Amino acid sequence: MNLTLSQVIDDINYYDLPETWYINNLHQYSMEKNLYNYQVNALQNVIKSLYLYYEKSLDYSLDEDYKDVSKRKGNLGYIYQNNNAPVDKLHLKRLKKNQHLIDIYEDFFSFENDKINFDRFNNRLSLWMATGSGKTLIIVKLFELIHQLIQNNEIPSKDVLFLAPSEKIIEQTKALVKEFNSNIRNNVYINFINLKEYEKNKLQKALKFEDQIDIYYYRSDLISDTQGDAKLNYLHYENNGNWYIVLDEAHKGNKESSKQQAYFNVISRNGFLFNLSATFSDLLDYTTTAYNFNLEKFISNGYGKNIYVSDSTFDFSKRDDDTSNYKKELIVTKSLITLTASKLAYEVNGDNYYHSPLMVTLTQTVTQSDSDLHLFFKELKNFAGDNYSLEIFKRARQELIDEITNKETYIFEKEKIDMDVSFIENITPKVVLSKVFNAETPSAIEYVYVDNKKEIGLRLKSSEKSTPFALIRIGEISNWRNEILSGYEHTGSYDDKRYFEHLNSTPDINILMGSRSFYEGWDSTRPNVLNFINIGKTDAKKFILQSIGRGIRVEPVKNQRKRLKGLYNNGEIDQEIFDHLKDSSPLLETLFIFATEKDTIENVLKTVDDQKSEGTQKRIEISKNSHVYELLIPKYENTPKDNSKLKKIKIHSNDLNRFIKDIQSTPSSVLALEYGLSYNEVKYFNHLSQKPKDLFVEDEKYTYKNLGLIYRKIKQYLRSQDQKLSNFKQLDDENDLVHFKHIKVNEEDYREIQHRVDSVRSYVDKERYSTEQYIELLEEGLIKKKAEYRDLTIKYINSHFYYPLIYSNKENVEYIKHIINIPSEVNFIKNLETYIKNNSDKINQKYEWWMFSKLDESLDDVYIPYFDNGEPKKFKPDFIFWLREKGSDGYRIIFVDPKGTTHASTINKVGGFNNIFKNKTFKKERYNVIVDLVLYNEDNPFNDGYYEHFWSNNIEDIFKCEE
Repeated sequence: MNLTLSQVIDDINYYDLPETWYINNLHQYSMEKNLYNYQVNALQNVIKSLYLYYEKSLDYSLDEDYKDVSKRKGNLGYIYQNNNAPVDKLHLKRLKKNQHLIDIYEDFFSFENDKINFDRFNNRLSLWMATGSGKTLIIVKLFELIHQLIQNNEIPSKDVLFLAPSEKIIEQTKALVKEFNSNIRNNVYINFINLKEYEKNKLQKALKFEDQIDIYYYRSDLISDTQGDAKLNYLHYENNGNWYIVLDEAHKGNKESSKQQAYFNVISRNGFLFNLSATFSDLLDYTTTAYNFNLEKFISNGYGKNIYVSDSTFDFSKRDDDTSNYKKELIVTKSLITLTASKLAYEVNGDNYYHSPLMVTLTQTVTQSDSDLHLFFKELKNFAGDNYSLEIFKRARQELIDEITNKETYIFEKEKIDMDVSFIENITPKVVLSKVFNAETPSAIEYVYVDNKKEIGLRLKSSEKSTPFALIRIGEISNWRNEILSGYEHTGSYDDKRYFEHLNSTPDINILMGSRSFYEGWDSTRPNVLNFINIGKTDAKKFILQSIGRGIRVEPVKNQRKRLKGLYNNGEIDQEIFDHLKDSSPLLETLFIFATEKDTIENVLKTVDDQKSEGTQKRIEISKNSHVYELLIPKYENTPKDNSKLKKIKIHSNDLNRFIKDIQSTPSSVLALEYGLSYNEVKYFNHLSQKPKDLFVEDEKYTYKNLGLIYRKIKQYLRSQDQKLSNFKQLDDENDLVHFKHIKVNEEDYREIQHRVDSVRSYVDKERYSTEQYIELLEEGLIKKKAEYRDLTIKYINSHFYYPLIYSNKENVEYIKHIINIPSEVNFIKNLETYIKNNSDKINQKYEWWMFSKLDESLDDVYIPYFDNGEPKKFKPDFIFWLREKGSDGYRIIFVDPKGTTHASTINKVGGFNNIFKNKTFKKERYNVIVDLVLYNEDNPFNDGYYEHFWSNNIEDIFKCEE
């Protein structure tokens, strides 16, 4: 697998993009909802990919033609080749097996040497987003992003088509579009239009507002080469290939699906294709992946439940003998006990935390009398009716305890499993009856039917609750009602209750049973037990991953969708809440999987896990420093902006004159309508036309291609928010400082570099060896404090956040990423080491402990907010130091930036620092925290008067041991 595009854009710093490519407020969605960091990162990678295509490959111009599109694709093709993309495997060759695709393509693409070159299809990107990661939110923000780049004249103005595989997903997207549109702070109003209305809508002469974008939508599986009531012939909507197409899970891997992919490539050939999925399997999708946040990354970053695959299996043969029946009862009992333990953990916390746990049982067959689903139902009926073996129950409970106690780690997460098995130890059949079946005494099952033809509820006659304890949902329920449940009593009416749609608000439904009919298109945090019965014998990779994705969402505290420890480390919950939830959280933050084909489930998940090694580059294993220190970083919050303090915007004098004339010649009502301005905003624009120097500074380097960009820039700034310090939080190496987990090298260099890294790690990890072994290995040079490879130095520095630290004196090191290779940073490290060596006694006398770390501006989220030419940005210095003073409550955080930054940007960055931290001491629990900034320049510190004291060529200015 080669994620070439993500490797290429990894070297593009989003915050260094030209102003017209920098999109403000990517995190902002609705009045109640903001995007998570990983969702923002995905959108930033989309922007970087479009920048690579529309500017770096060939700068887009308003008057370009199809020859320019072809040239741009060719230039991008060279970039892919130079970054080891498997282009030979991506050409469409004229082979018999490809004839169904050739029939589609040959009218639109030319064959060269009996193949269509990969270059013809490279105007695309893929976002690999785990099920449950909020992919639809990204899609809606993508609509806004496309609109803004069109308005900025950075990408061509083309129609946008959204395609999804089901009506349910389309309806969910519509609901989220409505929520997005309700936020007046957003930069665009999204108008959702059925593709069938395309011609009618294009012919309408109604006024289209600048801040409105039309998004056409349709079901992807109904795009065809024929026309019908529902099916649409792609040729009728081909539009000369001028579409931006956004695909949501629009692939199935079969022949018909590959034809549809060809339709999409054809109608976007002169535009761009955005492909989002949780389950990529095609080489083209991998190669063009711009951002990878698949299931493994989603869970390992703390956003989902841990995955536990039980060693016990569902042996659900159709034999009716003692051995077979014993196995069925044992495994079903284990799953019921697991669900009960999760319910008990939930009840300990109270209703304000987590979710009411749910069991989801998915079976291969559902309707026949000997179907997997019916056999599972019979086991439930037996337990509910007191027809079970107490011996089997006790064995199931003990085997479950033994397995959980002895199992070391989860899938993906390598942290040790540490569950409180006391939740299981005291479970009796009566407890299961109460917590799962909603009854205090055994009795027969009766059913609750509803008139939606897809679901039926099950309840115990002895239950005092009218709500079912279980729900069966399949494609057609009539066979169950008329045959399998014939003779069972029933309750309810023909009212369409739709229990499934209200599953999140119906906590007494504890079991959900069915097949593939509901594995996609629904959102719940409730699943804790997932049973796969006779699923996995055939190729079911996508179904397995999608089903697991339905169960991994987690929400310990309302609107906080991350595991408890991550929330605590991030300062998003306090100590009291953490202490209240920590004992029960492992059970509630685990998805327990019981399956017939256990090995198949594990192999599917292992395939995802193996995909951590992206492309031809492999990740170097680095160790985090074992010292347990409280490493604090600033946490910010948005506050309303004081418009009287708007920072100056640089603008070319010609553009400023055009802008002033435009305001003066345009009626206020038209101005408000065209740009969506409020009364006060129009008033401010009119003020600017009289006194432009209140906001503008003439600078001939800053030109604007159209006036609309200036209007939007000011409106955006008027509506944006300042950031102020809200608190300090504990550093989180899952989100805040992560670059050391992304140090990647070319495959041919991996073995040698990892070997040298391990030799340095062993130098630190002395406890792995006896004293005699350690001395022997040290003398033989097999473990060492410093190692070298080509132009790399691999070194242990005692107080660095991770080890070893890797740096290179060569600035352009192509075979390794995310190390220190900027000359000013390398020199700083060397000078720091010299200072530490010569002043260790002074440092130890003043500080109880200290630590520092390199910061990577493209990956780490430790920053100082500032404004540059009216745009909010993030200043990410190259290093951060933490120093804990002895004998006092003093705690210092020092940001150090050794770059030779330009005068203008330095003033803005230091200005942002001063606004928040200058001459202030902050109280954080037992510490008095001071934050400082050092602009380190070994040769020639910049002297600019007001900011002179920030510049230094002396490491002592960080430690201040002489004070």
